[in-house]
Amino acid sequence: MPKRATQLNRRSFLAGMGALAGMAAAPSAVLALDSAKESYQQTALFMGTVVRIDIAGAPVSLAEDGAAKAFAEGRRLEAVLTCHEASSPLGVLNSQGSLADVPRELGAVMRQAADIHSLSQGRFDPTVLPLLSLLRSAREEGRRVEPKELAERLELVGFGRVRRFDGLGIESGMGVTLDGVAKGYIAQAMARVLAQTGLANYMVNAGGDIVASGLSSSGAPWRVAVEDPLRAGAYPCAVSLTDRSLATSGVYEQVLLDGSRSHLVIPASQAMADCVSASVAAPDCALADALATAFAVMEPAKAVQLADAIPGVGCLLLLRSGGSLASRGWSA
Repeated sequence: MPKRATQLNRRSFLAGMGALAGMAAAPSAVLALDSAKESYQQTALFMGTVVRIDIAGAPVSLAEDGAAKAFAEGRRLEAVLTCHEASSPLGVLNSQGSLADVPRELGAVMRQAADIHSLSQGRFDPTVLPLLSLLRSAREEGRRVEPKELAERLELVGFGRVRRFDGLGIESGMGVTLDGVAKGYIAQAMARVLAQTGLANYMVNAGGDIVASGLSSSGAPWRVAVEDPLRAGAYPCAVSLTDRSLATSGVYEQVLLDGSRSHLVIPASQAMADCVSASVAAPDCALADALATAFAVMEPAKAVQLADAIPGVGCLLLLRSGGSLASRGWSA
């Protein structure tokens, strides 16, 4: 009997100048369908979520060693890439407006973020932190966001205005968050550590950002199911993963702005987005993570078109109407 995965949390992230995707505390965006029998499993809490490693077909001592090293690498990278600590590189950038000494990993993620920002025509935008802060405070205060304050915060969003040469720099009032790509980047880095330890069959699940290698303990590819966020407990699609990554973004917690709307909105109008869940399969988890965030707030047909244009990428979109769209590269 398949075991239900540990409840998963997804840190909030807003995507794009014209779009918002908040994914706070997303429970069960995916369900692991593989039994833990005859495999090693370890979990840890960091990045604001439950991170789980499954290892099959390896001695316990080797699995323990690999998992310990992978978790250590994950925590190290979290400290580099988080914007939620004042002393972190991004914390310094956001508070002081510049960062002269840019860690190698931060530079790499910023370059990947720039690529996805360009591919998604600005829908993926790491400079949405001021907008995120406004919407979070309004939600906590139980009030609607006024058009004037919304417009003021939107003026601070624009990844093209980030200075990325000779260090990093942002304009006054701007802020950068990499929450929409960092978790996938960290999951991929943890997977590399497992491989370097000598492990071949494993799955890293960082709150729904998944990297799978080799085969599960059953001898078959790793299997995960994507939940329909509007129908709790319903999993309309299961996907097999071998040497591949998967990320899912969507309305997995109904955080409402005004008591009646979903938190997945187009902020200029505060209208609800058509897509309630975007799952992306890709060769790299950072790419899957960033694209899932962007696709969740893009026009569904355009998201599918973009997925078809990127080699090795497939997507599945679950729509508010109850229907779904899949790209040519999506394989269940």
